[in-house]
Amino acid sequence: MHSCIHGHRRAAGPLSLRFRHSSCSQGADQTCVDVALRGDAVVVRDSKEPSGPLLRFTRAEWRVFLCGVKAGEFELPPDPDH
Repeated sequence: MHSCIHGHRRAAGPLSLRFRHSSCSQGADQTCVDVALRGDAVVVRDSKEPSGPLLRFTRAEWRVFLCGVKAGEFELPPDPDH
């Protein structure tokens, strides 16, 4: 598992959420998501489209997802082109 430091950015607009952005997303290929807490929900957005659509999960759903990530359940197969 890699180590990432998270920064915080406030979203513009009426939600005014405090998004966490992974420092693992740096350089030319900034493919990352931002995550924020809103009451009993976890809100996720594409870091390249901060005013775009948001995904909402319950905290329980998010915990189960993170557990799967930590267990390696979402690892991609090796890229055949590399």
